[in-house]
Amino acid sequence: MSEELTLATWRMQLLWLPWMTDVLFGGFPCGDLSTNGLQAGLTTGTDSNLVRKQIELANECPQLKWLALENVPGLLTRPRSKEGEPKGEAPIYTIVELLHAAGFKWCVHLIQATMTSGERNGPLLDKG
Repeated sequence: MSEELTLATWRMQLLWLPWMTDVLFGGFPCGDLSTNGLQAGLTTGTDSNLVRKQIELANECPQLKWLALENVPGLLTRPRSKEGEPKGEAPIYTIVELLHAAGFKWCVHLIQATMTSGERNGPLLDKG
């Protein structure tokens, strides 16, 4: 399925959200961020960049007050080169810039997986 078709499908689904919908929950691939993955970050990584489209689409829903995104703690650490050297900024800085540009305020809540029924940690972000 093409990326354009997938985005069009998501836009249509978001249009059908009830007007009273305040919160949108989602996650994005962690392979570019996880210490178990490539640690390429958001700049050179490809999979985790889905967060850019998620924020863009959420911004098209004016009724949303909260956007909750989950991912790995690797969001808070600097990406690594193929040689294992730190490079660039932690991905959370890029995400904060995207959220700010879209009009979202933000805060980070790290939740241990053992404290939830899920297996992930992640930030909670709000708009308004």
